[in-house]
Amino acid sequence: MATAASERSPAAASAGAPAATTAAEGADAVVAAPLAPTDAADATALRNVALLTAWVVSPVLLPIPVSVQMLVLALLVIHIASERAAVSLLVRQADPSTDKEERDVISGAAAYRFPVMASCALLGLFLAFKYLPASVVAVLIGIYGLSLGSLALSSVLSPILAAVPGMPDWARATHSFFNDFVEVSAVDVGALVLAIPVAVLYARTKLWLANNILAVSLALSAIEMLALGDFKSGAVLLSGLFFYDIFWVFGSKRVFGANVMVTVAKKFDGPIKLLFPKAQGFRWAAAVRSLPAREFSMLGLGDIVIPGLFVALLLRWDMRHTPVAPAPTEGGEAVTPALVGPRPYYHVVLVGYTIGLIVTLVALNVFDAAQPALLYIVPACLLGSVGLALYRGEMRELWAYTEEEQEGEAETDSSAAPSTAGENKKDL
Repeated sequence: MATAASERSPAAASAGAPAATTAAEGADAVVAAPLAPTDAADATALRNVALLTAWVVSPVLLPIPVSVQMLVLALLVIHIASERAAVSLLVRQADPSTDKEERDVISGAAAYRFPVMASCALLGLFLAFKYLPASVVAVLIGIYGLSLGSLALSSVLSPILAAVPGMPDWARATHSFFNDFVEVSAVDVGALVLAIPVAVLYARTKLWLANNILAVSLALSAIEMLALGDFKSGAVLLSGLFFYDIFWVFGSKRVFGANVMVTVAKKFDGPIKLLFPKAQGFRWAAAVRSLPAREFSMLGLGDIVIPGLFVALLLRWDMRHTPVAPAPTEGGEAVTPALVGPRPYYHVVLVGYTIGLIVTLVALNVFDAAQPALLYIVPACLLGSVGLALYRGEMRELWAYTEEEQEGEAETDSSAAPSTAGENKKDL
């Protein structure tokens, strides 16, 4: 499912082996290049899909506490999306001619403007709910739920269908339409056909389960298709959204007469948030019958996607800078899963996110009021990554880290022609 990056030489790419250079020929030297994706990545992706699906539907069958539902699902989404984005970038770097979709890179001035743009969008929604006819807003949200939700879910299902054994090559082949503006394959069409019924079910019933399926798909797709271009931009973005979340949850009522963030979250009947039903009883049949009467806790997708982008960035840092042992090979091809090896920064920042979300849940129960999750998550993530960098003596390298240079080096080292499917840098 959704996420970091390694680099391979053309020779290694054609041979299916990792692009790693050893200090001495024939020695078991440590290498400083990440491992390339292998067939094991497909098995890992299918396992991740099964695990994520099981947890999404588990509240229907089991009386899982809301805090556990929220914490585990958020961590699963971030972990799977980060690895999904990493594998996608690995494939793109290994073969510049690949038809992988472009990803938008948030860097430079865009990171400073992002909280302002998010504030304008949030306020616009609040004013729309306040002054526009409810029927008009409902129609617009319905269109959003059907279109964006269907596309997000189909983008998650498409690579899974493509990995099904026996899938013919013609089904995987892409076809261009409208002067290459749209590129689709038969697998993509099949994935969309499977996704539309879920979106229709959500639009007609607002069922929490359908909402979560679409919301998880949106989060996975967002973390894969967006990226932070460098560590400084990530720190700026998180810091800006730290104050954004505090103001719109705690301070907006004094200015606008209502809690803008909570008002929009409750009135926006679209898959922009995860809903967690409060556990009732131990018999799943009784739980299913009482689903319509359940109360729900909410977690906005921004509290997953924004930290998730930062986690994914540090996973890519680990893949490029953490020494790993050479991968065992069999018949000239690596047999280890993609993205193996030490991940110190990734693990530290993921633990930081976990701590931040746990503190959010504690504050939610202690104060019995909506809490800005980024108030607790952002410091935990930033302090964890900076603290580890200082401990390892890598603060200067981490602060100067930029993926734009890494991409440039990959293109220079590659004998292939530059690919048009690359990254759009958002430095507006």
